[in-house]
Amino acid sequence: NTADLFYIFQKANEFKDKNIPLEENLNAINTNRSAGLGLIIGKSQLLETAKKLIRKFAAIQEPVLVTGETGTGKELVALAIHDLGLHEKEPFLAINCGALSDTLLQSELFGYEAGAFTGAQKEKIGIFEAAGKGTVFLDEFEDVSPKMQSSLLRVLETNEIRLIGGINSRKIN
Repeated sequence: NTADLFYIFQKANEFKDKNIPLEENLNAINTNRSAGLGLIIGKSQLLETAKKLIRKFAAIQEPVLVTGETGTGKELVALAIHDLGLHEKEPFLAINCGALSDTLLQSELFGYEAGAFTGAQKEKIGIFEAAGKGTVFLDEFEDVSPKMQSSLLRVLETNEIRLIGGINSRKIN
């Protein structure tokens, strides 16, 4: 939804130059989001079936794969699952995987240690860790290289990440 994206970018820009921890930024961005199925509009039988599936998947605490053509509302479905789930007060973080190189995507998802590469002056947590018990929506995931997909599969299997340049794994939910 363009209005939601505009709101999120507007809030993100408010924090850009302030020295506020990422977690506080995410909580502020997420406070006024519409909940549940309210953003999915329509009354067709197929859409009602989809809404029943959304309710069903919201009740489980496992990763969900949402597929469909570009523009069909995969992010709205993921947001509805999140908002109807047990961790609706936690952040919902979306990232367009297809718009980033593997290297940049890796640093955005996993974070990095200070000194891991030129310009990494301090530790930065990644989206997986920043989401806490919330939801990470990986948009355009099919555009990610097989090597990066393998790294993400490992995260799903182990619920652990390792910051770029780090030695120890960190548990995530």
